[in-house]
Amino acid sequence: MKKLSWFIPLSEATVDTLVGGAPPDLLSLPKCELAAIHFVLQLSKPLTSPVRSALDMERKFSNIFNISSDQLKAALAEVYDTGGFIKGLVHIPAHRDRPFRLNVTACSGLT
Repeated sequence: MKKLSWFIPLSEATVDTLVGGAPPDLLSLPKCELAAIHFVLQLSKPLTSPVRSALDMERKFSNIFNISSDQLKAALAEVYDTGGFIKGLVHIPAHRDRPFRLNVTACSGLT
């Protein structure tokens, strides 16, 4: 049986820019990329439970969309850290039961 995957909506260009040390461009990024950055930052935090299931992480990501774009921008302006973002990216392939993959296409049109 083929394992299902879901995509984190971050373009490769955005990831490359952030990994290179630049802060996120909060004025031009679409909401889905802002949410994805916020999500990746959460992955860098220490685990509060022994194992995070992929389904739990997918639910957590979808809950971020309940936050307004302005609140996401304000939160990222306050807490964004390149090191934390890179640490979060390291965790993405670790979810083998239902792996995350970065989406190579930006999610334009979502606000």
